[in-house]
Amino acid sequence: MRKYRPNVVCDPFSGSGTTLVEALALGIDSVGCDISEFNRLLAKVKTTDYDLELLDREIRDICARTTGEIQQRLLEEKGVYNTNEYLANWFAPKALESLLLYRDMIQNYKHQDVLKVILSRAARSARLTTHFDLDFPKTPRQEPYYCYKHRRTCEPTRTADQFIRRYSYDTIKRIREFADIRTDARITIIQGNAKEVQFPECDLVLTSPP
Repeated sequence: MRKYRPNVVCDPFSGSGTTLVEALALGIDSVGCDISEFNRLLAKVKTTDYDLELLDREIRDICARTTGEIQQRLLEEKGVYNTNEYLANWFAPKALESLLLYRDMIQNYKHQDVLKVILSRAARSARLTTHFDLDFPKTPRQEPYYCYKHRRTCEPTRTADQFIRRYSYDTIKRIREFADIRTDARITIIQGNAKEVQFPECDLVLTSPP
């Protein structure tokens, strides 16, 4: 994009939005399409122009309310959440309580898409699986195991609070850093099958395989 300086770049398989992010940093209008609704959400969260102070307050507030002492009071007030067999198999009870409480509280905030991404990152890390197989675990892991990543015996994750905190602060940091370099370039994000989408005119198509 730096070499060819297009007016509009199009990524028909845009995934989580890397092309759109780089175009926005360079001041180039962009169009992205992906068949995955979750990928569209990620791209939208990465490229939205935020009220940073409000976003910061909301992320810190929901983090505080869903971890620690406030969390315990809210759980006692709301009682046990309904779940399903899949979630019960992949998450320890304490971790699942925290994640479901967080999910339930998202509706109380303006920046709901950002909070959904934080929740998804925390849930990925809080699953009952080995530390060295977070990408494609086939079955839950309940018992201690030898961890090839840490070269010692590890326990499956039983809680989610530490991940909610980690990804809350990491998200604030990343969005603030990008706010310093973003431009006012226009972005269009389409959720759909690229074979069926009527794309607007562009003068550069940029994508990774396929």
